Amino acid sequence: MSSSWSSSSSSTSSSASKRGDVLFELPIGGTGNIVVSQPAAKVYLVTFRDGADNRLTTAFCQAVILALDIIEQRHEPGVVITTSGIEKFYSNGLDLQHATYTPGFWKDSLYALWLRLITYSMPTVALLNGHAFAGGFMVAMMHDYRIMNPHKGYLCLNELELGVPLRPPMMSVFRQKVSAAAFKRMVLEAHRYKALEALNEGIVDWLGGLDEALAHIEEFRLAQKAQKAASGGRIYGVLKNEMYRETVDYLQSSTEESIRWSAQTLQLQREKKQREERVKRWEQGRAKFDYKVRCHGQDFRVHKIILHCHSSYFKGMFTGSNLEPNANEDPNPRDDDPAVMKAMFDFFYTDTYDVPDSESPLTFHLKVFKMADYYQAPALEASQRLYNGCAGSRWNVKDFVKMVRELNEVSELSKFQSLVNITMKAMKHARRRLSDAAEFQKMLSELRCWDIRFMGMLFDIEETKEALWPSSSASSASPESTPTPPGDIMRREEEDRAARR
Repeated sequence: MSSSWSSSSSSTSSSASKRGDVLFELPIGGTGNIVVSQPAAKVYLVTFRDGADNRLTTAFCQAVILALDIIEQRHEPGVVITTSGIEKFYSNGLDLQHATYTPGFWKDSLYALWLRLITYSMPTVALLNGHAFAGGFMVAMMHDYRIMNPHKGYLCLNELELGVPLRPPMMSVFRQKVSAAAFKRMVLEAHRYKALEALNEGIVDWLGGLDEALAHIEEFRLAQKAQKAASGGRIYGVLKNEMYRETVDYLQSSTEESIRWSAQTLQLQREKKQREERVKRWEQGRAKFDYKVRCHGQDFRVHKIILHCHSSYFKGMFTGSNLEPNANEDPNPRDDDPAVMKAMFDFFYTDTYDVPDSESPLTFHLKVFKMADYYQAPALEASQRLYNGCAGSRWNVKDFVKMVRELNEVSELSKFQSLVNITMKAMKHARRRLSDAAEFQKMLSELRCWDIRFMGMLFDIEETKEALWPSSSASSASPESTPTPPGDIMRREEEDRAARR
């Protein structure tokens, strides 16, 4: 078949005769117009011409919508073909300044045009005579079929190059109508498709001009698709409405979509700012980190001055007034838990540290205490304070037993006497609960020194009770007011527990 675009010598009258009789014309603002003609029976050709490249403005969109309404309401059902009267461009997309600053443009004009096309009650064909970029490409995708000039023109989503984001309905129509591979190249590479490549990718359906479009319309009997069905109704547009439901929903809920888009944009801006701040802190810190401590294969980059101020161990490794170390890293790497090392350094920098979710607070504070002791650091005081807070609160017996075993492994327990005292205080406070726990009893049978401490604590309790209730006062008191002998106190507690069970 010959292409109506292949011969530049065709006369104006010949071109006009191919386009058929003019049915009506509409102005596009004061800069262009739409001519609707009938090149074949029940085939309506909508030719638009506005400015240099058919930019999508309010006037343009509203004029095309009106043309579609007139065809639907005043003419027989058939097929609608849209094309451009400008040889180089089908449409070059949005006028970004107009789209940005014109109230209601997205909802009432652009999205309204797209929604009209994608759910139109007749088959629609986009005759792409030239370039279709960005929004112009999207207009073409809202049609049911696309036929492209094989000799000139590109199809391209160039938002990546323009630095303009693609909104949900813009993405959705491509996601529903082209392959995932083509979609990726369009969006993430801003690839420019020539006619043959676009045909192979399924982006366009045919190649050619008006003659080829009319031939395909006849071959596939498209004009008949808009006629009444056996049921007596026309459902072509209804089927498309459901077929492209995702895109239709985005276009119909444009107000909600705009609110969500604005909220998402603000969130992305906040996240971008947070990332920038994190990177700046990292850059600032990295530029000044001048010492490395290794723990169980993990490196911690820190500042000499911080170590010098908080640790006598590190202070002894630095010499000179400028705190130059003998080396740039600790020559004695530790094989401890890196989380504990991090906690100690966090305290150096912030005066506090967090307990990992996977750790028992009691045991973790003890580990920090032990590491801080090794490094001769005042974090001892912080971990002891935190440890004391945990020991005085409600804790799990299993974790408490684990902590006592950890404390028992300290080689010089006398240096940890403050922690031993806190632990004994916690034992005294929760002696009933501990006495009932099999894990605790098993620990006492294995760790004789703690068994002695625990029993000594109970003995101290009975000595205190004996002082409160001297046996000399027992003989003169009435049976009702006579206090329980101190030796029976623990037995009474055991009986009370048995009664509650």
